[in-house]
Amino acid sequence: MSSREQPSRLNFTKTRGRGGRLRPDNGNRFYLHGSRGRGGGFASRPAHDLPLEPDLKEGLDTTTIIQKIPAPPCPKAPEYFPIDNVKYVASYNWVEAEKPTMVVPGSPAIWTERTVPFTLEPDAGSVYVDQNTARLSQYPMLPLFTAADAIHDQDAAPVDWPSMDVVTDRNGLRKFLRWLDPSPGRAVRDFRIDVQLVGTKTLVLSRWESPTPEVNNGRSFGHAFEAAMTCAAPDCPSSGHQRVITYDMSNMKMIVRFGVDACLPSPDSGVATTSTDDSDLTDALNRVNIQQTSAPTTTSPTINIVRAGTQVPQDALVEVVSRSVYYLDQLDWNELYPQLALSQTPALRMGVHERGEFKELREWQLEGAGTRVATRQSGTQRGADVQDLSAQHRETAVQIVRLARLLQDVQKLAIARGPGPAGGFSLVCEGGKLHVYARKMDEGGDGKSLTGSCLPPEVVARFETRTDQDLDA
Repeated sequence: MSSREQPSRLNFTKTRGRGGRLRPDNGNRFYLHGSRGRGGGFASRPAHDLPLEPDLKEGLDTTTIIQKIPAPPCPKAPEYFPIDNVKYVASYNWVEAEKPTMVVPGSPAIWTERTVPFTLEPDAGSVYVDQNTARLSQYPMLPLFTAADAIHDQDAAPVDWPSMDVVTDRNGLRKFLRWLDPSPGRAVRDFRIDVQLVGTKTLVLSRWESPTPEVNNGRSFGHAFEAAMTCAAPDCPSSGHQRVITYDMSNMKMIVRFGVDACLPSPDSGVATTSTDDSDLTDALNRVNIQQTSAPTTTSPTINIVRAGTQVPQDALVEVVSRSVYYLDQLDWNELYPQLALSQTPALRMGVHERGEFKELREWQLEGAGTRVATRQSGTQRGADVQDLSAQHRETAVQIVRLARLLQDVQKLAIARGPGPAGGFSLVCEGGKLHVYARKMDEGGDGKSLTGSCLPPEVVARFETRTDQDLDA
């Protein structure tokens, strides 16, 4: 969806939503469906078995703060929404296997119709914040490139990697935006993002997340609602769907990865609206060909590739949330709007519940600076109305321009420090202050960073050939 072609294209219409079946599991495996758009998978692991959170400054030289990063000033509202030229790059599903295994292109879970009211049990067990980190802790960004290579080997032009300014997860961009423009009355949560320059100008921003699960509090219903409102795509087992797109953000060329909760069914797909059994998913995985992506001569960890699924159109993506009726008036568009904008997700589905009894399903459809809203209660469709989000649309545009300027500042710092692990650094936000720390170096004097490279050498090498456009600049 191009914002330059549709300058006011971030608006909504309301209906309903969610993910795959919530299934019991046998200890510490991921559930077959469960990313909720954040790349996390469900696990039913007791709280007392979970390790402590890692130190936010682990592996960093904390004796000196290299630089304090100031927030760029607020610019004037741009004439057009500052995200444009959106293109699909890759997608994949994580599946349960002994070795890291992805279904490419995979598919999000498919949004289904379900009549309200219905009652769900609260979320239980634990959830992985980021499956990419949990499954490939050494190189969490590697699956992005593996999936892109698998996609473009078959039917698309390769990505011009050296021309890109930033390769990142949406999660990191959202953290920066919360720091730039915190919600009223809400403190900015501490975070860390590791930064490495590859090639001559490209930033690779890596999430710093625990590879271990977080425990559900037993009072939320988001995962259960997501699971109840979706079904698995045919022959496409999954414990979470990831999508990679490229777009221009102001004057920055971006590669952005994000989790997808669900997608709308294709009118001619004939997809059933009931979830697939576990045995059916296992049979599907057994039917498809598994390929290894890494030859023995490379240093990359092996990722098995399953060729299955369908490239879903951008305009079919759905974000799924739930909300207690008691907190419905506290819906934070300062949080939701940028989330949808940064992934160009056009639809939001919300289940409204009272202590787990879902009585109302709402849909928002992004159609511009206003948002079309429809609600459904007890299976009855009510008339749609328009929720005016023009102020939020303008504010989000301003903050995304600020975000682009922040990334430019970080890019200049990275270029000055040089490429590779030795020049790498980390952005650490503590107490609302964003500081730059260098990585600790090996005391053996070989100039190597203790934290290592964010990508294996053969992936870094693809950024080292400059494009004709770069050479002319």
